[in-house]
Amino acid sequence: PQVKLGKKVPKKAEALLIAAFEGEGGLELPGTDLLGGVALRSTYEALVAVGASGKAGEVTRVPAPAKAGVASIIAVGLGDAEEVDDETLRRAAGQAARSITKVGAVATSLGDFGVAPVVEGLILGGYKYSGLRSESAAETTTYTVVAEKSAQEEFDSAKITAESVLIARDLVNTPSNLLYPETYAAFLSAQAAEAGLEVEVLDEKALEKQGFGGIMAVGRGSARPPRLVRLSWKPKKAKRHVALVGKGITFDTGGISLKPGAKMWDMISDMGGSAAMAAAIIAAAKLNLKVGITATLPLAENMPGSDATRPGDVITHYGGITSEVLNTDAEGRLVLADAIARASEDNPDY
Repeated sequence: PQVKLGKKVPKKAEALLIAAFEGEGGLELPGTDLLGGVALRSTYEALVAVGASGKAGEVTRVPAPAKAGVASIIAVGLGDAEEVDDETLRRAAGQAARSITKVGAVATSLGDFGVAPVVEGLILGGYKYSGLRSESAAETTTYTVVAEKSAQEEFDSAKITAESVLIARDLVNTPSNLLYPETYAAFLSAQAAEAGLEVEVLDEKALEKQGFGGIMAVGRGSARPPRLVRLSWKPKKAKRHVALVGKGITFDTGGISLKPGAKMWDMISDMGGSAAMAAAIIAAAKLNLKVGITATLPLAENMPGSDATRPGDVITHYGGITSEVLNTDAEGRLVLADAIARASEDNPDY
């Protein structure tokens, strides 16, 4: 979904998304600049007529009253007005976004209760991964969060945060024939350049030469060799340095210790840890956080090829420590051990 900040309802809006509360006597609607007194009363009566209660997460859609400027009103429940917090608001906005279909433009007054959680909820809740199809049939809804211009910084920060989460979601949803160590590293390099991050990519030759035995042990059974990606955010006057490390197994068969076939297709997401860490440092750069961050991301495909690591093999990690591999499906700790050893050389504070 597309989310914008605006001071008023855009002319092309098709629906209004408003808050509803669950009071002791039933449904309660808070006042809003988006609906005048008579229109608000008519909306209340219509919602009551269809059984809306205002309980948290409840989404109810009714025709808009005359002269409201839109075709329909969508009320999302926030529960008890005294207990509304950011998480309640975020989840309610997400529930509304999941429920709204075939509406091109929506304006919302939910920002009256907090702009950031509403923006995050709309973006995260409205996310859909349509997969790879011969023709695009995706429907996009544009949300206008009606609030004062003074909320711009809060809006921008929330939008960057939520959209960075979507980067991670897209990565874990991408099939492994398209996302493997080489293409994953290329994608991260492109994202790094856009966000202003420094990037270092070690290919299989560099990994072998520098002694990354854990990453090589996992990746050597695949026709698609491993990579180590290092993303660095180095703002001026940063007083702290944080090291992030994330597992990037682009597909995990288990290697020689082969997994059962059932549900193995879920292993396209075994690189979720690296996706989360990459998204975090990308967000940090776009938010211009005043803290140094380095993300060390080991990328490998764990396959049972002719050169694969065998149960009982002894490998030498980056830094010289050895491991005996009793089960090749324990590949995550092997690549993470190398990455943590490398990250520790930077002497991070965390």
